[in-house]
Amino acid sequence: MWNSEIFFVPLQRLNVLIFMKKIVIAVDSFKGCLPAQRVAEVIESALKYQYPDCQIVKLPISDGGEGLMDILVSSMGGLYHTVGAYDSLMRPIQCKIGSVNKCAIIETASALGLSMLKDEERNPMLTTSFGLGTMISAAYDLGYRKMLIGLGGTSTVDAGLGAMQGLGIRFYNNSGRIMQNGINGQTMAEVAHFDMINVKRKYKDVEFKVACDVTNPIVGQKGAAFVYAPQKGASNKDVQTLDTNLRQVCHILRHNGYQNFENVAGAGSAGGLGMAFQTFMGTKLSSGIDCVLDLINFNTEIEDADLVITGEGRVDSQSLMGKVLTGIARRTLAAKINLLAIGGRVADREILARSGVKNVLEVTPEGMSDDEAMLPDVAMKNIYDKISEWTQSRQ
Repeated sequence: MWNSEIFFVPLQRLNVLIFMKKIVIAVDSFKGCLPAQRVAEVIESALKYQYPDCQIVKLPISDGGEGLMDILVSSMGGLYHTVGAYDSLMRPIQCKIGSVNKCAIIETASALGLSMLKDEERNPMLTTSFGLGTMISAAYDLGYRKMLIGLGGTSTVDAGLGAMQGLGIRFYNNSGRIMQNGINGQTMAEVAHFDMINVKRKYKDVEFKVACDVTNPIVGQKGAAFVYAPQKGASNKDVQTLDTNLRQVCHILRHNGYQNFENVAGAGSAGGLGMAFQTFMGTKLSSGIDCVLDLINFNTEIEDADLVITGEGRVDSQSLMGKVLTGIARRTLAAKINLLAIGGRVADREILARSGVKNVLEVTPEGMSDDEAMLPDVAMKNIYDKISEWTQSRQ
């Protein structure tokens, strides 16, 4: 029996779900468990049993953080380049950049990812974003003049100054000396002025699009240091120092004629890379999920769909803060298409419902521990079983 509150479309449209012709699966990864592509494949398998003649379109999604490059390259038939770069401790590495429709896809976490460091190496006082700048420079040398840069998952809190060094900006200390490559959370407070004439000339014809999935300011209790530095290995004392150093960088920027970024939304993303791109490259931050949905032509894909299924490892009120669910729900609602969200765990159902996300399935059985639920084989079975149960109840 259909529940009129399950979907937010007129009741008379609900009967189309019994004879669905097209379903779009647009899911994020179940982080630490299953990649987005695998989640989509399991959902497709469950749906095909109940709807063997239905067209199913799989669109694995990323909100701009880890997984962005692989998802876009695989879903759009792109290619990879291997380039030299540096990790966040200035160790030379080889990493990949993607290419889709003559646009370079650069995933910050592929060089600066927190997961690339051992536990004992994680210290945002010492890590630098320099490697990102060298990745961008490598993409430029390969001929790319359009670049999508996905922020997120970094191990750094250096106001993005390291990355700007990697692009070629020269930073000077109070003694007038050029600062050593690899400005980090500790040394960023030594910056007194900078020279970016050559960089502006070099990149003047490059179209940067910076995908960001958070709205944190650069400083303060909701800023880059207080919110994210502890996750990156900072002690309580380090957090205070990092926030002070970020404020010093903001002061230097104002002194050099730039706006006050202290309260600008998104400036604190990826340890301050959001502020760096806005300041030095004149780039506006874009919603990560909207960048991805535009690139994969999501609006066109769902035009004739009867149902869109989205989801991630945990669906709750934070899923509405610029994450995958935000973008999918906004566009699906606007098109008046049925939406189903799934999550390994689900919370804040009332908040989700008030935002229009009324049909949400928790795939993990009651009483199952998170450790067991996150085993890949267990997670796949849980997803398959829940989708199968849901489709059968709709007949």
